[in-house]
Amino acid sequence: MKKLVFILSLLANLVFIIAFGYFIHAKGGMSYLKSKLKSNNNETISSASQNPYWEHRKTQFELLPNSVDEIIFLGNSITDGCEWAELFNNPSIKNRGISGDRTQGILDRMTEITESHPKKIFIMIGINDLSAKISTAKILENYQSIIDTIRQSTPETRIFIQSVLPTYQLPHIQNDSVAYLNSKLEILASKYKIDFIDLYSKFINEDGELNMNLSSDGLHLNGEGYLLWKREIEDFINEP
Repeated sequence: MKKLVFILSLLANLVFIIAFGYFIHAKGGMSYLKSKLKSNNNETISSASQNPYWEHRKTQFELLPNSVDEIIFLGNSITDGCEWAELFNNPSIKNRGISGDRTQGILDRMTEITESHPKKIFIMIGINDLSAKISTAKILENYQSIIDTIRQSTPETRIFIQSVLPTYQLPHIQNDSVAYLNSKLEILASKYKIDFIDLYSKFINEDGELNMNLSSDGLHLNGEGYLLWKREIEDFINEP
């Protein structure tokens, strides 16, 4: 009897191993396993460890000369994708967006951001955090650290928090989560007496998703999208 139980146990384990192996293979093999292992740690992994472009841009920014009264645009690929100085015809504007960046990545490069004691910093960050399933609480914690670092390093700098933009039919990013994060960011901005700029409501369509007249792929913006963004913040840029 014991021998029969042992054989049945072995067969059950073998079936489980085969089924598990088939599941992993169907999901993409080792790349799937690696991505799942990373996602379990996604609240502490920095952008640099995931994206070589991040390190390339960070080191490039560190070599560029500082100037007086810089206006810094800080964010991810949505910020990275625009020629801000040309759009505003203002050479004081510096693009410090890095494709793929998250709130932790911003924290990892704050020294370069603050060392010029910029006049203004416009921040938009968080969509990649949401995509990576980082909790809203952790995103807000990082935002608070970003603000505190700016305040301590360059207290005269004026900070603007721009709402995270909506997306269009992206299964891994729900607009309800984006809207919820924005509501918390607005509260955070009020707490710190920082300007909060609501771009989200300007970019949504009648269905509550990103207006595809303003986007190239449901996430990133096209030229019309950047022109709308410009119109919404132009007064803040031009204020003394």
